[in-house]
Amino acid sequence: MPPKRKKVSLIYFVILTLLLVGMVPLVLTGWMLSDKSGKELRAAENRYQIQLVQEKARQIEMFGKRYGDLVESISVALELSDNPGILSSAKTEQMLGETLKENPDLVGLYVKPANSDSLSVFRPGTISRDEVESIAADAQTTLGSEHLQISQPMALAENGGSVLTFAAPVIKDGANTANVIAIVSLRDISKNIVGVNPTSEEELWKSGLPIIFVVNQNGNTIFHPDPTFVANHTPLNGLKIVQEWQESNRQVQSALVPFTADHFGETHNMIGAYSTVSFGRNLNFGVITMQDERKALASVGEMRSQMWLISLVFALFALLVGSVCAKVLTAPLLKLVSAAQRIASGDLSSRGRPLSRRSPASGISARFGGMTNATHTAGCPAVRGRGCIGGFGMRSNITSSRSRSLRRSCSSAR
Repeated sequence: MPPKRKKVSLIYFVILTLLLVGMVPLVLTGWMLSDKSGKELRAAENRYQIQLVQEKARQIEMFGKRYGDLVESISVALELSDNPGILSSAKTEQMLGETLKENPDLVGLYVKPANSDSLSVFRPGTISRDEVESIAADAQTTLGSEHLQISQPMALAENGGSVLTFAAPVIKDGANTANVIAIVSLRDISKNIVGVNPTSEEELWKSGLPIIFVVNQNGNTIFHPDPTFVANHTPLNGLKIVQEWQESNRQVQSALVPFTADHFGETHNMIGAYSTVSFGRNLNFGVITMQDERKALASVGEMRSQMWLISLVFALFALLVGSVCAKVLTAPLLKLVSAAQRIASGDLSSRGRPLSRRSPASGISARFGGMTNATHTAGCPAVRGRGCIGGFGMRSNITSSRSRSLRRSCSSAR
């Protein structure tokens, strides 16, 4: 006897069809949309990083240009004067004082004629006279014949604030008759670049926000949200993006640099960008921003999680609806199968329940009912309420009795 094959219920086919038709397109569409949105978001984040560093670089350049133009204008005004004594006059000192009041970032102004005493104005409490003299002396030694020279940032002894010096010569008849030096504080421009509130490095990494800082050509920190980095001029050469800027800042103005960074033993994939600030021919600063890629694109992960959640809810709903629909669709067929099994066992009185005309199985049910009625009428006309086998047995007994009577009649005739 061949082994009995295991039957697969129609319910499973209905449920599988609902899942394939409904959930699979939803999952594929959601995945493709989230992937496309992720790429667009990454491109937008890259554009934001580039625009951010370019804007910060322009702010620093405008800051440098403003005070460079200021020092050069003072130098030109002294050059145009026909009075040699103007370089050390009280009127010049008064003009320097007014200029100091009009420019809050100016810490001090210093004019040193070649053959007379110097003039200086400064802000007490921020810088001392001796420090003004010392900084001005250092600036004059490296001035040379340049029209404007800007120094590397330095820290004040009075309050530790960072300053730049802008120096320009006063040239008359081809000779250097005086030098003009401006000492400019970087406090306000630093706040504009890296933010007002000081933040530790650990908090910056935990927040996941863009970290903006400025380095010089040696990779030492000029501006940074963490004040300890600025105070110690912490070198940041260990960062790949700083190395990239040091190698290419004279050829490339701005660039996007994805890289990896290690922080407290953890490796982070970073999105980074840099832009170069040019102060003259020999002084460049790098404005750099970097952000953890995973936190920058966190919305993409959230979008995909929501897509999977929606797909799971839809799958559960499809299972529920599919189960109910499959039971409703297969119930008439199961009843017909049950009735057919009873008829096969000899119970011709079994009937299938009539179905509504709206049911897809109504035609099958009607033909099945007609078949059972015809079988019952042809097979068992004299016996009602009994099985088909009993009816055929009685007909067999009647036929046998009549055959015996016919054989006796034939014997008497002979």
